[in-house]
Amino acid sequence: PTAAPMTLAPTSDDPVDRRTLAEEEGLKALFFIDYGAPGTGAAPTHGRRLSATAAGCQAVAWAPGECGMLLSDVAKNCGKMTTCAGAVCGAKNFLIDGKPACIARGEMDFGAAPRADVYALSKEAPVLQ
Repeated sequence: PTAAPMTLAPTSDDPVDRRTLAEEEGLKALFFIDYGAPGTGAAPTHGRRLSATAAGCQAVAWAPGECGMLLSDVAKNCGKMTTCAGAVCGAKNFLIDGKPACIARGEMDFGAAPRADVYALSKEAPVLQ
């Protein structure tokens, strides 16, 4: 019989590099807000919309004139934009070329009616109401 290869679990003595991708690029980590979870704020209203023509934004059919961006680009693109407060993501139709996408916002307003189908990535901690 053949033996399985031996593997060792990491221990606390092993050096661990826990930096995030955002930290490696010099960006601040974003707060994740799950609007479907109890105790979270309500989904943001349309707040201050960012234009599709802003740097890092793409025009998207599902949000005409608004700043769409791939979910994978939110930390980088929104993080570098002084006018971007965060992004709303998660709706099934929020797609760019079949990949998950978000709508960037110039203001995160947590006073709207709850929407369990979206979540947000915010530069600032949410104000729960």
